[in-house]
Amino acid sequence: MGNSLINKVRYIGTKYNFESPQLSKGLNILEGSNGSGKSTFMNLIYYGLSGTVPEFRTSNKETHIEITGDTENFVELDILINDVPFLLQRYINRNDINIIPTDGNVKILPINRSKNEKYIFSDWILEALGITAVEIFQGVNHFTINFRDLLRLIFHDQEPNPRKIYKAADFDNIIADSELVRKIIFQLLVGKSFSEYYSSLAKQKEAEKDVSVKKALLDEYIMISRSLKENDDDLNLTFLLKDLEEREEQYKRLQEYRASLKVDRPASTASFGEISRLKTDILNNEIRLNTLQRKEADSYEELSKLYQLKENLILEVTQIKKIIHSHDKLSLFSADTCPYCLRLVDRQEGHCVCGNKVDEDQYERFFYNSDEYLQIFKAKQKTVETIDLAIKSAQETQIQLQSGKAELNQQNELLKNEIKTLLRDVDSGIDTAQLNRVDDQILATREKIGVLNRRIEVERKLESLQKQYDQAVRGLDTLRDTTNALAITSHADIRTKVDEFNLTYNDFMINTLKNCRIARIDMDDYMPVINNGEYREASSTVPIRLMYYLTLLKTSLKNSDSKYPKFLLIDTPETAGIDAENLMKGLSQLTKLEDEGNNQNYQVILSTAIQKYPEIYKDKVFLTLTDDHRLLKKVTPPKTTGGQPASPEPSVN
Repeated sequence: MGNSLINKVRYIGTKYNFESPQLSKGLNILEGSNGSGKSTFMNLIYYGLSGTVPEFRTSNKETHIEITGDTENFVELDILINDVPFLLQRYINRNDINIIPTDGNVKILPINRSKNEKYIFSDWILEALGITAVEIFQGVNHFTINFRDLLRLIFHDQEPNPRKIYKAADFDNIIADSELVRKIIFQLLVGKSFSEYYSSLAKQKEAEKDVSVKKALLDEYIMISRSLKENDDDLNLTFLLKDLEEREEQYKRLQEYRASLKVDRPASTASFGEISRLKTDILNNEIRLNTLQRKEADSYEELSKLYQLKENLILEVTQIKKIIHSHDKLSLFSADTCPYCLRLVDRQEGHCVCGNKVDEDQYERFFYNSDEYLQIFKAKQKTVETIDLAIKSAQETQIQLQSGKAELNQQNELLKNEIKTLLRDVDSGIDTAQLNRVDDQILATREKIGVLNRRIEVERKLESLQKQYDQAVRGLDTLRDTTNALAITSHADIRTKVDEFNLTYNDFMINTLKNCRIARIDMDDYMPVINNGEYREASSTVPIRLMYYLTLLKTSLKNSDSKYPKFLLIDTPETAGIDAENLMKGLSQLTKLEDEGNNQNYQVILSTAIQKYPEIYKDKVFLTLTDDHRLLKKVTPPKTTGGQPASPEPSVN
């Protein structure tokens, strides 16, 4: 199991800066008055770990003025990952992170995945923590679970509605915050082999697609093979090669016999010279005919691929039409709806519902709005039209090839007739009738050899495609077996982990809420169930959520195979009207982490109001913020007044 510890947090800009004291493993408390910068401190950490902080963007309705108004500013985290030190630097309004190890070999990785950016910061940090970046398939959509997604159960932010256990997704849409995604986040962090299971499932999906493609190509070659057989026997490759060998031997004997018929032929006669030229023309036509036949077979293959591609595109267009129809009926993807009252807003194009300009292209997204789906739909339709043009072109090519074959065959018939005419005029000592019959047999044999060569070429391709298809099917079967085995193992493991989770969660809850008798999480969605689903007052939601996060951390300390990174951020858990007594009882449960976490590198960073924590944690406070001592300090050049340094300017949030 991986772990991460933050040693120091820095903010560096031309106008403001901040550097935290050295943080330690275990509990670290930042206390401060309202507005002094506690949440800013937590947001700096989250931002440095690739998270999105709307207040740090100038386009947001409410901005952190000191940070958005600063220049050349960045966040720097001095972090340990599995005891290996790194510096993580992220500039404000930049979507990449500098990773600086002790050897100075700097990596600059993007935060968002794109067609051109396959390896991103999330992949690097998940790999460092021993967590596999898994790809999730949800209907026609698929995406990769990001480190930001896992932070939804690591960063206990000031959620205005604590009933939502998970931190809100950075990109708020029905896919990113679906129940499936939330379940996968829990399973990856708590379970032992769910990352392997979902990775195997993704490989299985890709293998299924590969088998389908190989099967379509194999079927197409089977059709080509049947078209070449016509009325011939259905022979396999072994018998075709044997038949070819016999035909070539027959051709050789016919050539020898033809030569013997010309032994008595007068030398240097004009007729035989012309006949030789005509036969050369026939031979050249046969070569060209074979070339046209091969091109025709290639054209059949290309046309088949185009038909398959068109069918797939039509399926995609149909799916998009269903999505657009569903949106028209249910308004699933409206970007013109107020997120608070859910009423429609007359939104100006290129602006948010709040009025500010938006540029969503630089951020990772999991869905498209209705207009974008319509654009995709039109693009797909245009692609279908393009493929239709390609199909038409291929069909025209086939017609041209067939016309060329007919023309060559006609030429050969004319040439044969000329040869017959010339042979009648040759010296009567030569059996011209027999010579004509032999020539006809030679031409027929040569044509048969050409057909056999084409059939052998197709059969060899068929044999290769069949082997590839069989291998792909075997690979798919193996992946299915692996996936099924991992599914059984993973679900058995998660049941055991949920039972352990429930024991710890129940202990935390009954020692925090006086009227809580039983607390557990549901096996279907991993959400808390208190007193078997009994209604709870709003103030109880804070400890319900807080104890959930503490249980996740304690479970990871008890199980070495848990993927939870032994790191927890808790930002001022004083919301929803929680009373001081329940807050103190909840925070006092942190002592149970120390009992479980002896000799383990775990870390909890907690921000809270001044002295709003149990007295026993007083020595865990690493920084106190007040109205006169805020988080961000203004940078001022050194000044002197009468030989004495000027007084520093006051700090700001």
